[in-house]
Amino acid sequence: MKFKLIALLLSVILLIHDINGSPTIYNEDNNDTTIRIPLRINPFYKRNTPIEHLQAIKKRNNNNFYENKSREKSNKQNKKKKSARLPINAVGNDNQWTGDVHIGTPPQKFTLEFDTGSSDLWVASVFCEKVMCNGHNLFDPHKSSTYHELKTDWDMGYMDGSNVTGFLAKDILRVGSIEIHNQTFALATNQTTEFQKDVVDGVIGLGLGTNTRIKGTKTPLDNMIDKGLIKESLFSVYLVEGKNGGGGEYLFGGYDKSKIKDDITFVSLSSTQEWAIPLTNIYVGSNSIDITGNVLIDTGTSVILLGSKAAKQVFQQIPGSKIVKLKGNTMDVEGSWVVPCNTTENILSQKRQKHQSNPKQEQQNPNSQQKPEEKQPQQQEQITFIMGNREFVIPTGDIILEKVEEIPHYCYAGIQAGAPDDVWILGSIFIKHHYLIFDQGQKRIGIANRKNP
Repeated sequence: MKFKLIALLLSVILLIHDINGSPTIYNEDNNDTTIRIPLRINPFYKRNTPIEHLQAIKKRNNNNFYENKSREKSNKQNKKKKSARLPINAVGNDNQWTGDVHIGTPPQKFTLEFDTGSSDLWVASVFCEKVMCNGHNLFDPHKSSTYHELKTDWDMGYMDGSNVTGFLAKDILRVGSIEIHNQTFALATNQTTEFQKDVVDGVIGLGLGTNTRIKGTKTPLDNMIDKGLIKESLFSVYLVEGKNGGGGEYLFGGYDKSKIKDDITFVSLSSTQEWAIPLTNIYVGSNSIDITGNVLIDTGTSVILLGSKAAKQVFQQIPGSKIVKLKGNTMDVEGSWVVPCNTTENILSQKRQKHQSNPKQEQQNPNSQQKPEEKQPQQQEQITFIMGNREFVIPTGDIILEKVEEIPHYCYAGIQAGAPDDVWILGSIFIKHHYLIFDQGQKRIGIANRKNP
């Protein structure tokens, strides 16, 4: 029996593909250190791609959200190493996934956005103006015996003039079964109207510690690692689309191989500041865009955000696509890309016409090895991203979002322009089709095709 178990483990290890060395293997076990947290669905959320586009641009182009004068140090705790499994909830049309955490003693519950594109933790508080924070869970420091105020002002400002203000404090943060003592976080005291419409009570940043906006503090993930609270210096993300019931999970300290369909490709980070990796090409159907860049894998952004030139090259391959001006746009943004709502059919039709115009071309080399641009017709409803010498695809239908009210038969696109040329964004439109491993210890990201729920 023991020999069979060892052989099985070795066979599993051989299935893992790593372009940067041997991966850390962790086969998630079902023990008392793993916990699920029930989540809720908000059925009233309505997608607004122009706003989501603007939010992605603001986030990508404004790296210095916070100002802070304090530098904090955390005391190590002698805790048993664990893994924390947090189920998450899909809000709206695959726009936002949320999970619950607890802060304080006794614990106060908050529904947060888990965001790999930022590195700080903040929640709404009882000091927030009532009109702006109605309908949200508010942290009350008077009800926590472990609360410690740092008396440091805090501010997060956006390029369009909206902002969140507050102050810093420390308390116990509970993520699943993990308790992080003396975690620095911000208590929001004032919000602009955008927050009032959001379903979350704040944000937990899962970005790299080198990118903290609250200078001199450690991220929740940094503290999990430094205090020895998780088995491995990584976490994994599994998002489930709304059409499959919504939800998913974050797993801190490991990854769940039962949710992975095939090999894992690990790609080294291209940045010391964020979860960014090299992208070596994009295909629309069988058409190569021939572009390279770096992409931030960002769970806190719903759309895919490219540079203006790269986005234009992508949409040149989609018949009928065009730019429309953003509603209420106060930024220097060209507009939002829109596509015919039957875009998938148009791409397939375009491919058939190419085959019909040159029927002898395929017969000249019937035994030649296929390249990405020579996929079979049934595979043409895909957009392919090349990372780590491997293809990762999303269905073309997934970039066709809600209808444009002013233009009949047109829909907003899930790929937009507005990112700087150095780092683009792959948001949840990409992430929900794959299993992602964010390995802080080895400075890399693992990507695999996920199993359907």
